[in-house]
Amino acid sequence: MIIVSLIPTISFGQEEGNDSYYEENSSNSSSIFNDSDTLHLLSLSFDVAISERDALIEWSTFLDINQYHFTIEHSLDCIGWEAIHQIESVESNNGQCLYSWTDSEPHKNISYYRLKIADAEGYIHYSPIECFNFNEVVEASKLLVYPNPVISNLTIEGSANELEELTILNEFGEDVSSTVQFFVTNTDIINIDVSALPAGNFHLRTPTNLVRVSKIE
Repeated sequence: MIIVSLIPTISFGQEEGNDSYYEENSSNSSSIFNDSDTLHLLSLSFDVAISERDALIEWSTFLDINQYHFTIEHSLDCIGWEAIHQIESVESNNGQCLYSWTDSEPHKNISYYRLKIADAEGYIHYSPIECFNFNEVVEASKLLVYPNPVISNLTIEGSANELEELTILNEFGEDVSSTVQFFVTNTDIINIDVSALPAGNFHLRTPTNLVRVSKIE
């Protein structure tokens, strides 16, 4: 988790390459947006965490008395950035606002995320950059399950030992493996047709893993 102080740098209409941010790596840091007319306060924390096989992007603001919109940007090299999601700021009674968004299709390698923050006056700011290593996620859980949520065709990647003892459990813990169709691509990949399962949650169980999957119509 990074807490950062942001100071306005440029206004809209100028090139993004001139944008910058001021950073303080301190849990007690605060930030001030200041122009000739008004005072705006924004303390920002930003983090990218693992949520099963997804990248969970979370941030919070404090004393957000201005109107902001946040753009989540993604990069493979910290040079070229792609906007992947945008969220508008919300009002809060206690001064703190919490935001989150899940990237359900992170790249299967090391990737980077940052926030692009625009305020009502047209200033643009950037958060610090956070890294997400998908390879570490795969190594830790040993199972790669996608897409999740799933409509019909589910792919599971993992070690042969894990996949040999794969079973499907419904939300009550009952084995429903016989109701789905398995298609073995190789010893490390299994494709499953789960279209016969009802909408809702089910679990994939192996000797060392229990992965929840959502089935949608």
